[in-house]
Amino acid sequence: MILADTSAWVEYDRATGSKADQRVAELIATDGPLMFTEPVLMEVLAGACCCGSV
Repeated sequence: MILADTSAWVEYDRATGSKADQRVAELIATDGPLMFTEPVLMEVLAGACCCGSV
């Protein structure tokens, strides 16, 4: 299991091309063992501009 923190999800959402962005994208594409906690979800959602950003 890989537990991604808020910064990894922000990198992925912004499509920065960073190693974190690439790794999260890879895990999503391959249905990898990617997890997050409720506090991380709340932080990501709190930073979203609108529903389309998530």
